[in-house]
Amino acid sequence: MEVIWTPLSLKSLSELLRFVRKTWGDKKSFEVRKLIEHNVLLLENHPHLGKVLPETESKSVKIRSLIIKRKNRVFYKIEGEKIYIVLVWDVRKDPKTLFDTLNPFID
Repeated sequence: MEVIWTPLSLKSLSELLRFVRKTWGDKKSFEVRKLIEHNVLLLENHPHLGKVLPETESKSVKIRSLIIKRKNRVFYKIEGEKIYIVLVWDVRKDPKTLFDTLNPFID
């Protein structure tokens, strides 16, 4: 399967890495980026690795969540033979804004 990063996912990844770099330094930022990239690559062969969000269970487009080391989540959807990375989320952020961010991707 082909993995496609949406503009929002690239922006959210960049924001996360900037936060990590500012807080813990370049080395940690590099480690986090590599870990996220590695897990996203796993999706190419294991697209159902992430758990379907219960809020999208009854929707035509199901958003899945892949947890990366308890602090980050990658949200994605599968359409045909393509996996769209929708959002990279730091779980320390306000969860109330999560679904406002994901809503445009949910039918």
